[in-house]
Amino acid sequence: MVTPAYEKRMDPWPKPDHVQSSHARSPNLHMESQPSARTSEPAKNAFSLSSHTGADHTVVMERTAQTSISRLPVELLEYIFLSLPTKCRPMLSVVCRGWRDVLLSSPGVWSNVEYHPDEFTDPGALERMLARSGHGPLDLDVTIDPQLWKLTCSCILAQIARCVRLRVVVERTVPLEAATAVTHTLCTPAPLLRSFVLIDEGELFNVDRDPDICLFADTAPMLRQVKIEAAIDSLQWSSNALHQVQSALLYQPSDFRWEHITTLLLLLPSVEDLEVQLDDWDEDDAEECFSNAQKPLPVPDSLKMFTVVANENALHAGWIIRQMQHAKISIVIARYGPQATKKDDGTVLADICAIRPSSAGHSAADMQLSFIARTLSFEFATVTHGWPLNFHLFDKPLELHRIVQQGAPSLFTRLPKLTTCGAHVRAVQDVGRTVIVEPTIFAQVAWLYITETAVTTVTSALPSLPSLVHITIYTMKARLYASATGCSAFILASRAPTPAPEAAFPIICPALRSVRIAVRSLGGAQTSPMRTLLTPDMVTAYLTTYLRYGAPARLLDELAFWGVGMLVPVPMDLHEMLLLAKDVSWDPRQLALKFHSVNHYANFK
Repeated sequence: MVTPAYEKRMDPWPKPDHVQSSHARSPNLHMESQPSARTSEPAKNAFSLSSHTGADHTVVMERTAQTSISRLPVELLEYIFLSLPTKCRPMLSVVCRGWRDVLLSSPGVWSNVEYHPDEFTDPGALERMLARSGHGPLDLDVTIDPQLWKLTCSCILAQIARCVRLRVVVERTVPLEAATAVTHTLCTPAPLLRSFVLIDEGELFNVDRDPDICLFADTAPMLRQVKIEAAIDSLQWSSNALHQVQSALLYQPSDFRWEHITTLLLLLPSVEDLEVQLDDWDEDDAEECFSNAQKPLPVPDSLKMFTVVANENALHAGWIIRQMQHAKISIVIARYGPQATKKDDGTVLADICAIRPSSAGHSAADMQLSFIARTLSFEFATVTHGWPLNFHLFDKPLELHRIVQQGAPSLFTRLPKLTTCGAHVRAVQDVGRTVIVEPTIFAQVAWLYITETAVTTVTSALPSLPSLVHITIYTMKARLYASATGCSAFILASRAPTPAPEAAFPIICPALRSVRIAVRSLGGAQTSPMRTLLTPDMVTAYLTTYLRYGAPARLLDELAFWGVGMLVPVPMDLHEMLLLAKDVSWDPRQLALKFHSVNHYANFK
């Protein structure tokens, strides 16, 4: 006879010897659950409300003391709180009383203060957070709004002497009185400041162009990084405060003039990495200064990397670089945004490619050209340290086809030595078929970065890469399935019959030593929690289908996985993959996922 399932259930009430366990119900609930006839033990049933409440409190305190979150050391809690975003602090304070006490009594946790008035309902929030930060180094990020600007400025003035990092955003709608207060507040000495950001949305900083206004009173000896979005000429009397800056980004929102460049170079005599962004530039002023320029504008000897970003007119970036001694700079980048106006992409590409340091004795092979069709921007660099030419092409089929058809002739005629200096070409990134107009250029490619979806296209255009020693294959977005619109090449390779079909054109790379399979991160973003998961048979089939790196007995030196999880349903599959390389490794920052079941593996068959 089968016992019904409900008869197998445990008694819902705890036994007497389990009353004090961590899983027991409260004494009150336990007593209420007893039968109504209480004649057997009347003494036990007569209890007072006060004694019952005390017992209940004792049980709660015992359970709290046994929980792991209450037993963490204070130092460890401070480290955890400091590592979390500042917006998490209100949630941390309600976890338990112990966490709240540690949070409010640890100045190190409040050494990073972010205050944006639209996120707080209490006007005194900034003062309380600063009071909790103690007297140590401070990282302060504040927004000046039209309502609380007086209180915010007074807090900055009181704390600026201990600020290590300071970020100030001045909203466009603040009154002129508030802008004046911010200007005078930022003229206070900042002896510990290392990083400074000023976002002046209304260009109101030193709006009167007062020569007595000196940023940080010319006293910021530790300042090394600045990002300023404000009128550049409002800073022209602050040279002493910026003379030790090594990395700078300056954005002129409107009315850009050539004199702003000269001002920047005078303000930043020690800068190593300089980026200038501009929106609109008076073309009359540009033509006048260019026609009157007798010699290129000198640049600081410390400048190693110079970037110009033109947001309105794509040609402005090239105009600025042409008037500078860019041959002395290791890396020069000219870029324009996707909204910038331009005659056509081929004209802009030819204009930028024409900027080369021929007068300084550099050959075209000393230039680094990156043609980024994904964002419609162009980059080039003059390399003075003997680095080989890197040729990067990001794939976006529609844009590449249109741009290459217009820009390719100018590209290869403007760089006459490019077709003959194949030994200087090392890297090709995400190449599409339309880009391979001169296959001989890539005969000496040593490093190849490519997406898995571009492999089938490139293999038909690049059947042989005799100098290739390393290839990085970027996987598609995280997926565990093959969609109808875009199937993963790893899945296609694993499904293909053996031997590979005649339609597959493997890359012949006899010198290949290293293969890396990685998750591509765009814009510096972290890898998505949705991981890209592969199986060993996919990797094996992919490499043997699309790569020919010598005799089957020859192993790769390295097969590495970065940000890619590995599903291992059958141990033998992993063994076969290990036969491809002498060393197989995963990125230590990523956890390799290994499953010995076939639950999801069936989806790939």
